[in-house]
Amino acid sequence: MIDTNATRIQAALSLDVTDAGSWGAAKAIIYLSLAGLLLSVVALINHFPVIFFDTSNYIDRASAVMKLLLGSSTAAQEIGVAMSGAGKPTTGETYSNPFFLRPFTYSAFLIPFATPLTFLLVPFAHGVLSAYVIRRLLVAVGLASTAAFAACILLLTGFSSLPVTAAYVMPDVFTGLLIAFSFAVVQGWERRSAWGRLFDTGLMTFLVAVHLSHIPITLAIAVMFLLSLAVFRGAFRAPYILGGVVVPLIVAPLVLIASNVAVAGKPVISESSSLFLLARFVGDGVTEQYLRTACPQKDYVLCSELDRLKDADRHGSVSDYFLWDKDGTVSRLSNPRLVDEAPELNRETLRAYPGQITMNAIGNTIDQLLTFQIDDDINNPPAAFVTQSIASVSPALADQYLNSLQSHGVFPLEIARGLANAGLIASLAVIGYIAAFRRQLIDRRLWLLGLFALAGIAENALAIGALSEVHNRYQSRVMWLVPLVAIIFAASVISKLRQGSAASTAPAHALS
Repeated sequence: MIDTNATRIQAALSLDVTDAGSWGAAKAIIYLSLAGLLLSVVALINHFPVIFFDTSNYIDRASAVMKLLLGSSTAAQEIGVAMSGAGKPTTGETYSNPFFLRPFTYSAFLIPFATPLTFLLVPFAHGVLSAYVIRRLLVAVGLASTAAFAACILLLTGFSSLPVTAAYVMPDVFTGLLIAFSFAVVQGWERRSAWGRLFDTGLMTFLVAVHLSHIPITLAIAVMFLLSLAVFRGAFRAPYILGGVVVPLIVAPLVLIASNVAVAGKPVISESSSLFLLARFVGDGVTEQYLRTACPQKDYVLCSELDRLKDADRHGSVSDYFLWDKDGTVSRLSNPRLVDEAPELNRETLRAYPGQITMNAIGNTIDQLLTFQIDDDINNPPAAFVTQSIASVSPALADQYLNSLQSHGVFPLEIARGLANAGLIASLAVIGYIAAFRRQLIDRRLWLLGLFALAGIAENALAIGALSEVHNRYQSRVMWLVPLVAIIFAASVISKLRQGSAASTAPAHALS
């Protein structure tokens, strides 16, 4: 029975969808661990994982649950504090739903790392999972060699945004992985075992559910796959798309809805989604336009804020000021009516200004596509509430955080940006050269990979630009897909040139 279960687990986690280039379990552990360590380089340079303000909510919930599992006498109280704090937008009203702002999924991922001994391993875990997805993608497109995998990891470590994204204790790293893994799963579905397919569906479901923006991104990916059935005949099969992408796209929202029903009695994917969209409309000015015509007839809570809806933060962001600033509308009003009225406000604003909202969404999407530098929030000064969250895991960890390069504002941001930008420029040059002069050496699978990576990058920009505020960090989290595609293209060309050279120098009798 034990052997059978072990075989099932090994089959599910198997890196290989073909017989070629098979790694044994020992090799897989060693290679993925080394890759995870390399991709953790930014956290190592920083002397600590990179912390964002939102990290505190994720840590608080994970730490409280871990203490409960470890039998802490104060766990129940800490869970109550963590859950109530999770529903608090900055200094505004505390809502009863602990998943009001963020779903539970990334906090669940962090639970094993919410201890003094394991917290520093979060970037390593992100790196290992990234390496696993990259390996699966390579094998799915016929590049199962260890050399190709090593080239991907080394070059992405040195010349992409992936190590920075992996260093954050945030769900950002999973956006690029969602795009890459969706292609690997569908492309390799036919040669996976039943247990392997179940594992892939489960991992895809987690990747969809780990961030709210992943739902519209995955919807766009599913549409791309379904369109490809007609445009690229024979490239994919409908059952593989169904099992690998559509089922996770259905299950993940159901899981999020179930979590909100369980804790707040509300059958919604996210109770705050309408508030985020309202902030986007406020930032674009269309909410103010609607309210100036509607307020004489309707007593919206925002009617008292008409003259302040253009206020911006120090970065010039109206949306972020409205939603997050301690002096912004959400915090200043501290009124649950705002959340209750947000769906109607959005609906009526959409109805009144559909053309303007569409043009704003297009403009914001283009803006987000071009806003992809490694964000300067990597040098965010330590906030007291973030330090307190880390200290809840371990006071020693809080001291390490305060001594990190990030906390002192001296992380080498310009060097990191320079390397990532150099990698992006070189990658575009490589892809352009291959497309112009070596395109016959790139098979359809790789062209489709390039198309899906480009579409995924655009879909991320659309999801953020249309629904949220434009920030470097949001697009930086997926731009490493461009170097990944370039490396895969180059590895394929080199492999085929070597095969051609070997064939041309073989003895005549070997070719007969």
